[in-house]
Amino acid sequence: MPRALFEKFWQDRQFHSLALKLRDPSLAGSVGESFRERFGREGQFVLYDNAALRKRVFKIFDDTFAVTSVLRSIAVIVAVGGVHVLIERARR
Repeated sequence: MPRALFEKFWQDRQFHSLALKLRDPSLAGSVGESFRERFGREGQFVLYDNAALRKRVFKIFDDTFAVTSVLRSIAVIVAVGGVHVLIERARR
């Protein structure tokens, strides 16, 4: 999103994220270390390389849908129980 468009709707001039594209991706670790040394090691910055960011996004996605899997399992158990009750009633 262009910065001007963001500021138009949110009136927020602070930076919330920054992306760097390195010519040599193998330098990501040392660039991250240099950034932390210069701007602080107190944890106010979260740094991810592409692989780590992708892994983090998929972890959040999987955690979000873990609840869905549990609910689906409960629904199947209830459905099987319901069918069992109906079969037993039909036999009587």
